[in-house]
Amino acid sequence: MNSISDTKDVLMNALKMYDICDIQQPNPGSSDADSWAPYAEGVLELDPAVFPSVYPNNGTGPTPVMWSPADSDHSTQPSSVELWPESVEMAMEMQSAPLVQMTPAALSDPTLQPSPMPDVMLPSPDLWIGSLPLTDLEVQFYYRGKDVCPLMMVNNPLGCRLFYGELGPMANQEELFGPMSLEQLRFPSAEHITNDKQRLFTSRLLEFMDRGLILEVSGVEIFAIRLCQCKVYWSGPCAPNPNAPNLIERQRKIKLFDLETFLGAMIAHQRGETPSPPSFCIHLCFGEDWPDGRSMERKLIMVQVIPVVARMLSEMFSGDNNTRSFDSGGVRLEISIPNLKDNVVSYLKQLHCLLNFPQT
Repeated sequence: MNSISDTKDVLMNALKMYDICDIQQPNPGSSDADSWAPYAEGVLELDPAVFPSVYPNNGTGPTPVMWSPADSDHSTQPSSVELWPESVEMAMEMQSAPLVQMTPAALSDPTLQPSPMPDVMLPSPDLWIGSLPLTDLEVQFYYRGKDVCPLMMVNNPLGCRLFYGELGPMANQEELFGPMSLEQLRFPSAEHITNDKQRLFTSRLLEFMDRGLILEVSGVEIFAIRLCQCKVYWSGPCAPNPNAPNLIERQRKIKLFDLETFLGAMIAHQRGETPSPPSFCIHLCFGEDWPDGRSMERKLIMVQVIPVVARMLSEMFSGDNNTRSFDSGGVRLEISIPNLKDNVVSYLKQLHCLLNFPQT
């Protein structure tokens, strides 16, 4: 009797907070067991302080214990139960803690967000500058606007000689054919040209290119020296007349490209001080005026020369990445020693910083 009385007292204390409804528990072996909803109406949720929680061993989550009188048949209880592992509870608390601590205001605060990583991470300035091909050139030959041979890469730090014929450089004859140390690039033959008049006039021009045109790389500058009889006109970033023919006089050294000037213009564009990036393409037109308002498709012989380092830097800052720019009132470029090589290194270091840590 005492045990029955004690059981009733415990039950009364537990039932003060709940209304007991008729509970029809499913038989675990029946087909209705799978559709049983643990929190359906009529299920009694017991105070954990009075009755410890037990859970099924199916990994689907906690299920309230089903209460039955002490003297009833326990066959309706779940056959396999175990306490929720303490390690799982700790893991759940650790996973949910950040969501509790981060309020909506904090999540929307941009100052609390992690800084975005730059799109391009470059090595240190010394490794990056050392890897740039400062003296390499890309040379492409065009006959009436069509490329007539694969792109030629010039890796000679001194430059190259463009010529046609069988006369190569000779010892002690630099005044006739240029230095022997230059890379030799021969113009393609006109034999493949199908149009008779075009082939005739192109062959005629090639006959006067046996001595050639020298593209001399000196430091960070590119010069042209015309030895051949065929007149050569050009356009490029250093051209005196961007919209009028520019003749390369024979035996005169003409500057075609200056890397220092290009880098300074690139820095200015990234700062937003100029509307467009600097140009770096050099076009040489043989035997005809250039530029004269007509396209290169109308010219018999054209050669395009591109400094590789200028193309690479231009591509790094082109496209979607072109939004990287300084405000005009940003940090000013300061050079302590006005030396040409110091200026080039300083510009390259600034471009390195812009690529790694763009400022908008």
